[in-house]
Amino acid sequence: MRKKNRIAVISGRYIFHNPYRELVLVDKLKKKGFDVSLFLPSVSHYPKGYSESIINDKVFKEYNPVIFDDDFDLIKKVKKSKLLLVGSDFKYSRFIILLRLLGKKIVSYDSAGGMDHKNNFANISCVKSEFYKKFMRRLGKIKIDQKTIRVTGSILFEDMRLPKLSKTEFKKKYSVNDKTIVFYPKSIFTFRKKLNTWLKRDKKSIQSVDAQHVQLNKQVCKIIQNMGHTLLVKLHPGLYNSEFVKEELSFWRNLGANLIDPLDTFNMLSYLDLGISLKSQSSLDVNFFRKPFIYLEEGNDLPPILDHISDCKLELGPSDSWGTADPIKFHAMPSWVGSLANLENLNLKIDQALQDNFCKLHYEKYIEHFWFKDDSKASDRIIEQVNILLKRDD
Repeated sequence: MRKKNRIAVISGRYIFHNPYRELVLVDKLKKKGFDVSLFLPSVSHYPKGYSESIINDKVFKEYNPVIFDDDFDLIKKVKKSKLLLVGSDFKYSRFIILLRLLGKKIVSYDSAGGMDHKNNFANISCVKSEFYKKFMRRLGKIKIDQKTIRVTGSILFEDMRLPKLSKTEFKKKYSVNDKTIVFYPKSIFTFRKKLNTWLKRDKKSIQSVDAQHVQLNKQVCKIIQNMGHTLLVKLHPGLYNSEFVKEELSFWRNLGANLIDPLDTFNMLSYLDLGISLKSQSSLDVNFFRKPFIYLEEGNDLPPILDHISDCKLELGPSDSWGTADPIKFHAMPSWVGSLANLENLNLKIDQALQDNFCKLHYEKYIEHFWFKDDSKASDRIIEQVNILLKRDD
């Protein structure tokens, strides 16, 4: 009976640090007897799609993927599929609406990490956590029925098929002699571009905030270097799909940074001792791997002002301040395991973070709230939702 149920697994955006993350869904569905096809968006239409060289990668070649160029090309190519399992990409809402009107069943799932998964009008949306479920209450001005959202966890780190380095090999590759400290900046150039929207094209304000952002990044880098640590910088994965990649790489290299190869992200997360950021959601990944994180107070002065507080049930701010009467607000993450620093005490906070053994229970609470579980079984829970939707239609 299942063999007649054709399923199309539609990969989300191409992510440099884990391009094979969604293959686990294809493998497990095939083992359960489904007729499964893998679909990859072409970069010719989707800015964050797959290039020809990636599509011809030996791993993807084994799966004989179907390439689609745009929304209507995909609609044409999935006409024989009963259900679509769709990864994370903001641009997918258009074809999902059309496919729903054509009677197709849609299950979407978190494949991007961070806060980059949207409901996309799917029959069922599989999200990474209860926090994210509440974060997805609306799609624009449209209120989302919470009954259509399932908490499954994320497949982002479930099935890594990338080259693995030993800790010694990793440190040698990136010239790390002591502790592995990784700085997670916002992209200088994409941030600059977004200022036009955030500051309503006020040129004077844009120039001022841009200069402030650049200077803050330089100061953090200098502090890390002056402490004798290797300056390791992990750039946002989306940068590598952008028009600014050359300028961005040049900016950080001129500061003396060793840039983490996107394909070494899993190795880096396995071996790092501390993550640092002005304003990003990188603590999501670092704390998932049970490593501490430091945010800087000065990051709160940078746009946009993010308020996830109403969605967060953990104590606000860094874990080393949990239980205080004055919770810290308006950071990129409302709660995290680690510390809050400023430029004046950053070196002290770094030393403390490297020496302190942060409470294991804090990591457990954090992972449960923001990721649900780290048991590498999110794909099984997503496929369970596929079965539920198909049975409902039998």
